[in-house]
Amino acid sequence: MPSEVQIKATYKPLDSGKKEFRILILQAGQHPDIVRANLRIDSVAAEQTPQYETIPYCWGSSDRREQIEVDGHMIQAPASSVDALRRVRLPDRERAVWIDSLCINQQDPEERTQQVAMMGDVYSKGDCNVIYLGEGDETTSSALRSIEMLAQVEPGEDDEVRRPQEGHRSSGRPTEDPETPGRFDVDVEACNRVFSLPWFGRLWVFQEASLSVRNRCLIGTEEVDMLDLLRANYVIAANNDPQFHRCRYSGLLLGLLLLRHAKPEDVSEHQPFSFLLCRTGGLRVSEPRDFIFALLGIYQSWTAQRRLDALLTPDYRKPVTEVFRDAVRFAIIEDGNLWWLQQVNPSSLEEIDQIGLPSWAIDMRQWDAQRAIIFEGSYEGAKIPTSSIWQDNRPNLMSLRGVVARAIKSASRTLEANVLESATLLACWILETLGTSSTIDLRWTAFLEALGFGRQNKWEGGRRVERVELIAYLRHWASVSRDPQSTEQQIEEALRAMKPFAEALLSNDSMNRNVLRPDMKFCCDEAGNIGLAPQLSQEGDLIVVLYGGRPPFVLRPCEEDYRLLGPC
Repeated sequence: MPSEVQIKATYKPLDSGKKEFRILILQAGQHPDIVRANLRIDSVAAEQTPQYETIPYCWGSSDRREQIEVDGHMIQAPASSVDALRRVRLPDRERAVWIDSLCINQQDPEERTQQVAMMGDVYSKGDCNVIYLGEGDETTSSALRSIEMLAQVEPGEDDEVRRPQEGHRSSGRPTEDPETPGRFDVDVEACNRVFSLPWFGRLWVFQEASLSVRNRCLIGTEEVDMLDLLRANYVIAANNDPQFHRCRYSGLLLGLLLLRHAKPEDVSEHQPFSFLLCRTGGLRVSEPRDFIFALLGIYQSWTAQRRLDALLTPDYRKPVTEVFRDAVRFAIIEDGNLWWLQQVNPSSLEEIDQIGLPSWAIDMRQWDAQRAIIFEGSYEGAKIPTSSIWQDNRPNLMSLRGVVARAIKSASRTLEANVLESATLLACWILETLGTSSTIDLRWTAFLEALGFGRQNKWEGGRRVERVELIAYLRHWASVSRDPQSTEQQIEEALRAMKPFAEALLSNDSMNRNVLRPDMKFCCDEAGNIGLAPQLSQEGDLIVVLYGGRPPFVLRPCEEDYRLLGPC
């Protein structure tokens, strides 16, 4: 890390009011030479925009450092950034670039905050975004030839991307299939390597590439247009060849994001901040606050906002949990509904308390948008507009209107992941659930619907079983499970009888795996209503209808307020 003296000598203060930023002037040099440069202060608000190119964040180990010379001072810089600078440096003249690791004083949280707020302007006003993907290897040239060829393919129902035949594989060259003109053999392994590079998993990439006028990708000495890279990735994604499995899933999310939402003109209407959070949930950051901050530039661009709401204003001095809390709070206000509360399903209240999040907020480090419960409430309360109230002096408290429906009377054991992989374990779990329910006359239809069964279901040998027949089985199994006089033999017989039911459940095409899942449990109220509830639900918790919320929710009374456990 640079010393305090080096930092002061290298990083002269910036005037945030003038929207100042630094540009790195790379001195000419050959590839192995030490990197020498000067920092120049300019403004993104200047009438005449300075000419420069952006180099986005270079993903790599922060422990690996290398010396470079800046304004005559030797400083330590991330080795991945130095590698990028060596590749973009010209042999015969200077080159003006912006690279965050050197143009922003990383030791000054206040400056980082100010510069991140300007990131949208920095990328949109640069001449080109030069994306350094890494040094590449002996397969890079073949991969890029394949990518350029694939980029010309229009994916459709009849399109096919062929693997190289053995004769082609040795040369590594993609060639047009002589028997089927217009279809190409490609170097699958080489493409896999490119689309598995770290760049394809980074969250910042979405904003950087979307806001830039032009994007070029560098891999060692090779260069390719980013749009060709993304089009090729899209063609691969549309192809079912198992050889493409790894690159299809590593690069697909980012590729589709950039192709579909990269430019403001591609967005047909105003998209809320929630839209960005959900679309980018699978991408990575090295600083957890950037789950939010990395999206602010593109959000401003889409919504044409000159200033961000105070809840979203980037500040690296702010605790991570407050950044997440305020982002969720903003999203709820902007959306005008309680969709974000459907994302809540903590595994431990103590863990939430320890990190300092209110129960209604989301820890973006662990959040998976695909795990949200899908349920469309048909009751009147779901149609009433949300009326959320926050008090400035109690930012962790959210006040909502709603109705308490009933209290939970009993709850099953949480459905564990391995249970859904074994008919025997699932049969045991269902029997246990029926046996621990304190209500004799369960709403059996609701129980079957919660499990994913319809009116008719396939069972052993493809035989169709009516719902009424399944209910008769359930009543019998429940009576055996609850009867303390039942012998071990009777319970074993019930388990054997339950197994085909469990097998049918596991193979049921209509089963909603997004509902019956490892982090849920069955709960029952005193009236016999049964359904799926969050994993922490227990006797005494309240089932409530919150106005504007599509599913019901489970709350736990806690002194003068409630803890949100999640949707049910």
